[in-house]
Amino acid sequence: MYCLLAGAMITVSATALGIWFQFPMPALNDLYPKSVDSVLAVQVVGILIALVVAYGYRTAARFANIATPWMVLIFLGFALVGLRQFMNATVLLPFLFLLGVMNLDNVKMFLMVVALLWFVAAALWMWTNNSE
Repeated sequence: MYCLLAGAMITVSATALGIWFQFPMPALNDLYPKSVDSVLAVQVVGILIALVVAYGYRTAARFANIATPWMVLIFLGFALVGLRQFMNATVLLPFLFLLGVMNLDNVKMFLMVVALLWFVAAALWMWTNNSE
């Protein structure tokens, strides 16, 4: 059962690559993959996870220390992409620009704050985990 769950999580992780590189990923009701790219993405993610785990707990912990600060930035980035797609699908975006709620200066400031917070989080993470 754990192997099936691990395979499912590797497939879910590979969908992030599908979004990033824009190749079709299978839907929930598909029995087979839609493209060779999705199969390769699952294999690459699976091999990467297997290599990290094969080197032991210490390597997995080091990998997690590197990957964890990036995960926050990636989640925020995909949230912004999803918000933009939602706004483009609705009529909300032009009204926000007309009302002055959203402009390019606000977006630039938000991205600068996110970058600053990422560096602060990474520094704190490294400082607290440097007790070896």
